[in-house]
Amino acid sequence: MKVLDYIKQLLFEHNCVIVPGFGGILVEYKSAQIDVLKNSFSPPSSNLAFNPILVKDDGLLKSEVARGENISLQKAEELIFNAINEWQNILNKNGEFVLVDIGSFVKGQTSIVFKPCSSINFNPLGYGLPIFTVQPIQIESDMAYPRPLPPQRRVVKREVVEKKEVILDENGNPIIEEKKSSGWKVLLVSLPVLCLLAVGGYFGFKHFEKDSKSIIATNADSTAKVDIDQASIVSPLIEDSNSISETNSSESDGSNSTASTDSKGIDVVKKSVNGGAAKPYAVIVASFETNGGAKKFIGSKGGTIHKQDGRYRVAIDYYATVQEADEARNNFKSQYGEDIWVKRVK
Repeated sequence: MKVLDYIKQLLFEHNCVIVPGFGGILVEYKSAQIDVLKNSFSPPSSNLAFNPILVKDDGLLKSEVARGENISLQKAEELIFNAINEWQNILNKNGEFVLVDIGSFVKGQTSIVFKPCSSINFNPLGYGLPIFTVQPIQIESDMAYPRPLPPQRRVVKREVVEKKEVILDENGNPIIEEKKSSGWKVLLVSLPVLCLLAVGGYFGFKHFEKDSKSIIATNADSTAKVDIDQASIVSPLIEDSNSISETNSSESDGSNSTASTDSKGIDVVKKSVNGGAAKPYAVIVASFETNGGAKKFIGSKGGTIHKQDGRYRVAIDYYATVQEADEARNNFKSQYGEDIWVKRVK
């Protein structure tokens, strides 16, 4: 390949190619253009320019020639130098020198004048694209200026108000009819709602009354269970003194046990004596508000009724000390459940 071919190849990749000792060839890129008068479209293109000041070797052309010819840089430099001498001899002899597809160089009085050639587009964006023209589209007058639509009339809907017949009295004054009361309609609509409210209030009151009784019974049982803890705190000395006094009292009466019946015929055991010792501590297994409930429990499971603090409690056995009663309570749990306690009977 000739040096000229390497220069054209580099112009597609670079915007400046320096020919050492001759000058620099510059590439100016241009965008696509539209010519409205000629109806033509031009692709992206390029303009070439020449700068005789750029004569210092930058190594670009030398490296490309060495790679393409597969020679050393020194031999490539010699090859470029011989080509430049040939161009300058032609320019000095003829006053003009032409580089094909690049442009012509004309020797002036003071400098070299460059005339670019437009046969090759060195812009890679428009390479191979030609300049083309199109015919404008003819638009008919009716299509270009459509006729305006006639104005639409606004339709206003008016409500027709029926005129009522006016009745006059003897003096010629209009008689105003009084509207009939619709109170009975309101009553019919609200009557089912009132009935539902009344029924709901009745059953709600019954449920509240039942819950209140249950809460009172639970509080009474809780009070009875507190007596167990209070009795367990009593010192052994007080228990022994109470046992001795109750024993002497029993011996003076000359009987093993005493019982009494209250005004309602309820069996109330005051003290139980075993071997001459009083047993004031009872194991309570149930507590009721009424005597009937207590009797029903005794009929199925046995025991003795004690009326105290407005409650009817059922005792299953009696003991001399709190410790003995508490041990027996643990034994009775398997038969009567966990909810049993020890209480000192009056």
